[in-house]
Amino acid sequence: MKKVRMIIELEYDDEIMHDDNHDGRDWFNNTILLGKYGFLELHSNEIGDRVGMVEGLEILEDGNKFSLLKGGEGYESFIQNRCNRCGWKGSIHYAHNDYQYSNCQEERRNHYPCATHKESRK
Repeated sequence: MKKVRMIIELEYDDEIMHDDNHDGRDWFNNTILLGKYGFLELHSNEIGDRVGMVEGLEILEDGNKFSLLKGGEGYESFIQNRCNRCGWKGSIHYAHNDYQYSNCQEERRNHYPCATHKESRK
């Protein structure tokens, strides 16, 4: 199997996925597009078949507050939150911790130190 890094633009129906709900949008971005379940199936109509899986690594625009940084390999692989608005980085959560994704979600919920976050919570 071969891996290719790409920058893609995803067009989706936001009313169906999360409507105008702030928590729903965070859930969609950080759970579906990134995070534990951040693997999307890539299908080509040209060949009429599945091309492969796309792993969400980072959301570059669309007002997303957080990115999920990934690193390491195997048992020592890790994830770490990063705030796209103020530059804050959360704790490193290793793969051997069964709760690494729920710990990251808890960190994101508790991180509102900068003014941009306070304004976005309204």
